[in-house]
Amino acid sequence: MKISSAIVGREAGPDQQHVDKRWLMAYNAALGEVSDKPHPLFPVCYEWPATQALRKSTGLQEINARLVHAQHDLTLHRQLREEKLQVRGRVIACLQRKPGTLVVFRFEARDEKDEAVSTSHYGMLYRGVMLEGGERATAAVSDPPGAEKALEQIGEIRVAATAGHVYTECARIWNPIHTDPAYVRAAGLPSCRGAQRRCRRNSGPARANLRRLPWPILNGSTCSRMKSYVHYSTMP
Repeated sequence: MKISSAIVGREAGPDQQHVDKRWLMAYNAALGEVSDKPHPLFPVCYEWPATQALRKSTGLQEINARLVHAQHDLTLHRQLREEKLQVRGRVIACLQRKPGTLVVFRFEARDEKDEAVSTSHYGMLYRGVMLEGGERATAAVSDPPGAEKALEQIGEIRVAATAGHVYTECARIWNPIHTDPAYVRAAGLPSCRGAQRRCRRNSGPARANLRRLPWPILNGSTCSRMKSYVHYSTMP
C-alpha cells in the first residue's frame, strides 16, 4: 500500500460554508458547553467538506481506515461569527515517518470581503503506508511543540458511550471511526474513538498548536484532564 507524493499541490474549493448560530451552539453543546459564542476550534467543522473533497481527488479516501489524525495547527486571524465563508484546501506535504506516511493539508477560510478568517494545517498519518516518489512539500512543516515539563493532572473526564455520535451530528463531521464499531474493528483499532477537543478562548487573533493524545480517546471511557495539552499564544 503506497501514497504518491505527486498529490502535493492538489487543491479543493472554494467551498461556500454558511456559519449560523444553530451550528455554533450545537458544536458547543457537543463539547458540554451551553453558549452561542464561537468555539476557537469550530473551523474543523467548516473545513470538513474541503477535507473530504481533497481525500477523494487524491485517492486517499480509499485508504481512510489507515488514517490517524496526527496533528493540527490552527491560526485564527480574527474572532469567528455568524457569516458566509469560502474555504479552500491544498495538499502541501507528503513525508515519510516510521509508522507510515504523513500527509498535510492546508485550509484557508476567507469572508465575503475576502479577508482571512482562519488557516489550518491538518496532519494525517496513514499507518503502514509507504511513500512513493520521495518526500515533497510546498511549505515548511514542523511538529507542534511538546510540553516544557510533565503535565499536571487536575481531574478526570468521563467520555460517554454516545459522545462520538453527539459530536458527529453537532459538528456535521461524519467519520465512521468515531461511531461505527464494525468500521473500527476492520481498521484494527480497539474501539470507537472520541473526537472532542477543547481549547481555551481568546479575544483576539490567536494560534493553537494541538498535539493529539498518544493514545485513542475511547467512547465510554474515562480520561485524565491535564493542565494543558495546548500551546496557545496571541499572534501579533
